Amino acid sequence: MSRSNHNRITPSGSPPIQSGADTPHSIEPTFDDRLRQLFDEAEDADSERCLSWVSALLAESPSADASLVGLERLLRAVPDRRELFWQLLHSPRAIEVLLTIFAASPYLTDLLLCEPSLLSQLTQPQLLRELRSRPEFFDAAILAVEGATTADERAIALRDFQHGELLRIGVCDFLGLFDLRSVTNQLSLLADATVQAALRLIGPGEEVESHVSNSLSPASG
Repeated sequence: MSRSNHNRITPSGSPPIQSGADTPHSIEPTFDDRLRQLFDEAEDADSERCLSWVSALLAESPSADASLVGLERLLRAVPDRRELFWQLLHSPRAIEVLLTIFAASPYLTDLLLCEPSLLSQLTQPQLLRELRSRPEFFDAAILAVEGATTADERAIALRDFQHGELLRIGVCDFLGLFDLRSVTNQLSLLADATVQAALRLIGPGEEVESHVSNSLSPASG
């Protein structure tokens, strides 16, 4: 803004009030500033090495800002940053997958941020591309809730299982590991198996509709 604009008088005779954008303290940090801050906050050598790898990948990404935003949100969501960086450093493919998710899918990003533990699936390529049958989905769902003791715990565990499978299938879709027919089939089998598991797990006298809907809602959690 020019000096003449700063001296301009409003129709009421009072100097114009400067907007927040005109004050030095409101300047948004640049992409480089935000990336530099992550390096400044790195707690060990593994974290710095991982961030160097991330920085190199972001430099080649057409959606670098979206990927960086996702990474910043994930770092705020995890309980231990050093553990996250160690996990990513020992699975370089997971870094690429992670940045792809952040850039391409707000839905999958939100799933991951709600349950950061799902990240472990991205570090196991042999499991990532696994095509499952309905019985296999069902058995995995039952196993996922095995330790739950209350109806609410079972519903939450089943929901988390479903979210993990949705993330896995979605990643395979984005990376071209599954064709469209396989993606559609896997989603259908997952839905059927999760409903069957919910009905199996609900005890006498409990509200079927409530627990099934809570467990199967992609947006819950």
